[in-house]
Amino acid sequence: VSGMHVHDNGGPGLWFDVAVLDTTVEKSLIADNQSPGVRYEISYDGFIRDNIFLRNGLTDPNYTNDPWVWGASIAIRTSQNVWVEDNFIADSGAGIIVIDMPHRDGAERLSVQPNMRDPQNREYASIENHIFRNTVVYTGRAGAAVGGSDPSNPRVFHMNEFDYNEYIGVEFWWENDSPPYWGRSYTWEEWHAVGNDLNTQDLLTQRPATPPWSNPW
Repeated sequence: VSGMHVHDNGGPGLWFDVAVLDTTVEKSLIADNQSPGVRYEISYDGFIRDNIFLRNGLTDPNYTNDPWVWGASIAIRTSQNVWVEDNFIADSGAGIIVIDMPHRDGAERLSVQPNMRDPQNREYASIENHIFRNTVVYTGRAGAAVGGSDPSNPRVFHMNEFDYNEYIGVEFWWENDSPPYWGRSYTWEEWHAVGNDLNTQDLLTQRPATPPWSNPW
């Protein structure tokens, strides 16, 4: 998916679900969608790069009723090896989230869709995702978030990478040892102290301009 203007959808802008492999979303403007701009779910090996995300997730029913980390512009859900790089994200329900929502290795879906399996037979878990060099501006509850939903899963907090990202006007979400989501809101100092964005020295002090976008093709 390249050079697209994805906007004003009554749900996610783009949704990749169940054993999707090797998908790239790049050089696109993704704006004003009811739910996440991009939702990558129960899948593997994605690239989300060089996009502009604006005003996504603000009218997501989950976001308005429970402002946890729903309504993100980019939502990585129970997926592995997704690279989120060089995106500009602003004025959305949340920025970039990585959450682990166990699907019993997808059994409840794969019993209906038995051919949708990973060729490498990898498990369904939000691990080994890489979030680098993104700019996140005024995004509601969380600018960057990692969470485990349902059971506690420490791996989701310690097997994903956030680095070189820039933020202004955001909170963060990270590990906590109590349900229902096994996480809590963190300050920038707390987020940094647990090893995230170590090459980002501080929060931005001024809102950066939204980059211009035109169809590259």
